[in-house]
Amino acid sequence: MDMLASYMILFVTVCGFLLTGSDAILLDSTGVGSTELQIQDLQQKVALLEQAVNSLASKVSQATSNKTKAVAFTATLTKTIANMQLHQHIKFDHVITNEGSAYDSSTGTFTAPVTGVYAFYLTVTNIPQYSASLVLAKNGNRLTSVLAHGTPTSGFQTSTIATMVTLHNGEQVWAQDEEQFSPIEQLDGLEWSSFSGHLVAPF
Repeated sequence: MDMLASYMILFVTVCGFLLTGSDAILLDSTGVGSTELQIQDLQQKVALLEQAVNSLASKVSQATSNKTKAVAFTATLTKTIANMQLHQHIKFDHVITNEGSAYDSSTGTFTAPVTGVYAFYLTVTNIPQYSASLVLAKNGNRLTSVLAHGTPTSGFQTSTIATMVTLHNGEQVWAQDEEQFSPIEQLDGLEWSSFSGHLVAPF
């Protein structure tokens, strides 16, 4: 809006200048300028006005086309995974927000719709006596890890990791099990584990 407001102020200023100059010529009926010269002067001013209008229209169109739509999602896990398998992709199935439709709950995968810097947040909660560990992966390569470590005497544990990463259009990010910190890893559902992300700044 600030950019458009600046363009409008510029447009109004140019129009005011041209109209003021035109009025001065029309009122100068006793001046030395002939009617033909006055008409030529007005034609030049009209041409300048047309250029200003075309420039304004072009800049408004460019500003509108360059406007980036919101990209943001949050999804939670509804059912507990009682025995996570190594390299298992976690499908956070309850989608709360999915602006831009970049998150696919059927696969648990986020696909970047535009190139830019993205922020992701991964929260895991374990089942008592069992651990739950996940990694955030970009195109299959580990970015960061998060662990809710269970012991024979511990209760529920919750851990969260925040990650900033540059993604190119079409690159993918997801969460998967990568380690075994207990004989069986269990990830608590019932919305206690979640995956979120959003576009910070496009390039």
